[in-house]
Amino acid sequence: MDSYINGLRYGSDDLNLVRLDDDEYQAKMTELANYFDELCAEISRVREVGYESTDIIAMSEEFFGICDDATRLAEDYSQEKASALNYLEGLVIIDIVGLVATFAVELVRAVRTAALNRELQSKVYLDEATGLPNKNKCEEILGQERPVSAEAPVAVCVFDLNNLHTVNNNFGHEKGDEYIRSFAQQLGCVASETCFVGRDGGDEFIAVLWDAGRTAVESCLARVRANVNEYSEAHPDMPISYAVGYALSSDFDEPPTMRELFSQADKNMYIDKNRVKTAEAAGPQREER
Repeated sequence: MDSYINGLRYGSDDLNLVRLDDDEYQAKMTELANYFDELCAEISRVREVGYESTDIIAMSEEFFGICDDATRLAEDYSQEKASALNYLEGLVIIDIVGLVATFAVELVRAVRTAALNRELQSKVYLDEATGLPNKNKCEEILGQERPVSAEAPVAVCVFDLNNLHTVNNNFGHEKGDEYIRSFAQQLGCVASETCFVGRDGGDEFIAVLWDAGRTAVESCLARVRANVNEYSEAHPDMPISYAVGYALSSDFDEPPTMRELFSQADKNMYIDKNRVKTAEAAGPQREER
């Protein structure tokens, strides 16, 4: 399209285009060329962030209006020079119409591609059972090979549901799925721009907090615990029990990778899991006494 615009402005042997010697038309083509550069930049933004967050529709309409003005000026010039420029009149009109049609096709293709990319991304990264980001997204975050920045501490929390096997055996797998969804809803309440939460598969979940120290992590975990306790009180027939462990990048001598943070958090989670099991096993014994 750049070639056609330049050809219409300056002439082109390759495209068999002739320059129109008309000041008003050339001024309009200069305006069209400048605006097309802006439109190309906006198309690039559409491919990155989607057309809803851009001015692509309004800019497209403006571009079509400039094209229409250029066409009108070309037609006026052609009518004035009809005796000598009949061939050039038809060629210019065809070229401009072709340019507009080509751009329209590219615009439709860009919008459809952006919509398709969003749909595919949601399917690739969404856990349909819980509505949280799925294992693919968790692995993408945890699989970053570069160590975390020492100036921007990161925390990884690992959650593991207790008693899922018991729920499945006693009440069926539908109740087990409900048990998982219930915890996912409580965990999802703490998600934010600086706190990612996702399902890492089965009954395991993770939370990743950026620019967070120990106080921020423990505050986040306290909110999760409060949400779970409130839910369990409202649903005594199936209260939620879970274990959690976390690791802070600031606790490492050297900046760790995300995978190293996860491994340490996972170890701490199993320590907590044993503690929870011991406490739950001791509960019935106290009641019998």
